[in-house]
Amino acid sequence: MKRVMWPAVQAGRYWSIAVLAAGLTLGTVGQAFALSFTFSDKDFLSGASWGTMDLSVVDSNTLAVIYTASGAIPGGSQATAFAFATNPNATLSSVTNPADGAYSWDENSLDWVKYSRSTENLPQVANADEFNPQPTKNSPFWFEFAATEGRANTITPPGILPGKSDIFSLNFTGAPDFTAASFNLANFVDLTGVRFQSLPCDINGGSLFLAGKPTTTATPVPEPSTLLLLGAGFLGLGLIRRKKIY
Repeated sequence: MKRVMWPAVQAGRYWSIAVLAAGLTLGTVGQAFALSFTFSDKDFLSGASWGTMDLSVVDSNTLAVIYTASGAIPGGSQATAFAFATNPNATLSSVTNPADGAYSWDENSLDWVKYSRSTENLPQVANADEFNPQPTKNSPFWFEFAATEGRANTITPPGILPGKSDIFSLNFTGAPDFTAASFNLANFVDLTGVRFQSLPCDINGGSLFLAGKPTTTATPVPEPSTLLLLGAGFLGLGLIRRKKIY
């Protein structure tokens, strides 16, 4: 797939999200993994990204989802739902949100819940023609579960606005142990999607459902002991430089 550049975000938010995406995985004993997706359609915004999603391991049955909406998409646009498919199929037991104020960039007014209706009620994927196989309803390559804001049985605004970020967690039963050394997040996550609403009417009639394109493969995140060694090394370099200067 064609690699798409991430949208620009405010520096402070960008770094705090990047640190969080890595840090969420550091509680595990073995290797942990992080995975990123971008959402674009060659027919809209000249193929530019509408936003990015970072998935990372929290514990043996929980994944964290961080979504950042591009600041370049039409004003008032809202990301109102997120859909997923996994392999092997796993049961999403619940969707949870961090405590208000836990992250300075988190949208505290948004509370994501498990979508209670069949994913066959989701719209068709607008950028399906950019995938092989194409994600289509009533096919093996389709979404298994979704998260929506506020009310479990409907997908409507509010949602994540341009240039904003939000975080929630997916809690599973019947899934592989995410902290196992053999676990590979890229193999587990088959498909991701984002529903956009409150768009100008000339963009697909005012709403859009896009499937995500991987921008990174599942990458091992250093274990805490490795990070401590790296930190000690950087500290030592700093002390040596300080000694030479003074």
